[in-house]
Order: sequence, then structure tokens, then C-alpha cells
Amino acid sequence: MPRARTGSLAYKRTTGFNARVWMPVKGDGGESHEERRWIPLDTHDEDLAKRKLTKIVGMLARGELVADAVKVEAKRIDTASETKIAFVEGRKTASVVMAVDEERLLDDYAMNRIGKMLITQVRTRDIQGILNHAARTLSRESLRKLRGALHRMFDGPWKAELIASDPSRLARATGLSFERSGVPRDEG
Repeated sequence: MPRARTGSLAYKRTTGFNARVWMPVKGDGGESHEERRWIPLDTHDEDLAKRKLTKIVGMLARGELVADAVKVEAKRIDTASETKIAFVEGRKTASVVMAVDEERLLDDYAMNRIGKMLITQVRTRDIQGILNHAARTLSRESLRKLRGALHRMFDGPWKAELIASDPSRLARATGLSFERSGVPRDEG
């Protein structure tokens, strides 16, 4: 049985990471064969390049991609949900204790609002809306943890220069009070 093809990565200072994979190509006579091709991944972030390579190799193995579609897939920008999955997996791999809590908070309060958006489309006002909505039900500490999880999730793409700025950096929940139940807090 032949060994599974995994592809390889190469880094060029000018273009970033490139993947080299075997892909099906149609010849001039209509016959199909495989060629090894270089695909620019448009990123200087090694972790993102590895994720893109794994995704492309998997899609090629299932027969979902052909030569033209591979280039489109390689340049595709992740959604907030895909970024969250990679963020949480990285935190769990690093044995961060609060990774499970971060995943729950992001799933419960953020992903239903921004999950389908590309990470380049998420703005501070979107994060502000998430925090304001969550402030109705979460304690201050949980709200602080949600904001921190959002900040850490967007910090990686920002450092990798995939997004212009971290949209959670300036977002704060507004209208916080201790009068959640309508009964003012006893000041005495």
C-alpha cells in the first residue's frame, strides 16, 4: 500500500510559505495524471501554513480539489469559527487549564454572532455587541474572561499580519451595573 501523501512546506522571505503537493492535472489529450506543484499560501505564519497544507492535502485525497481550486483554497481567509477552533486546539495542546472555559464562552456568546464572518471582516463594534449582549447574563469576572479569550483569539492573526488590528483590543462592555435583577445594590 502506498504511503499517504502529506505535502511539504517551504518558506521564502518575499512570498511567505508555499506548499508542494501532488495534484491531479488533465493533459492536452484529456488524459489525467498527477504532478507535483508549488502553491503560494499567502502567509508568513507557520502554524497557519501547516493548517492550510493539511486542509489542502485532505481535500486532494478526497478528490474535492483540482489544480485551479487549490490556489483559491490556499488564499482563502479563515472564518472566526475556524480561527476559534485553531486557537482552542493550540491552548489545549499547551495544557492551558482554562481552554475549556474559553471554548465554552466563545461558543455560547461569540460564535453565533461572528462565527461565519471572515476574520478580516470582524470589527470592534461586533466585539462590542457581543460583550454588551453577554453583560446581561454574565458576571463581571466571566465577562472579563470572555473579552480576554476574544483578545487572545484575535491576537495570533494580528501578529501574523492576517488582520490589520485586533478588533477586541478597544472593545469594552458598556452599561454594566449591579442592578441585574432590577433591585439596586445595597450600598450600606
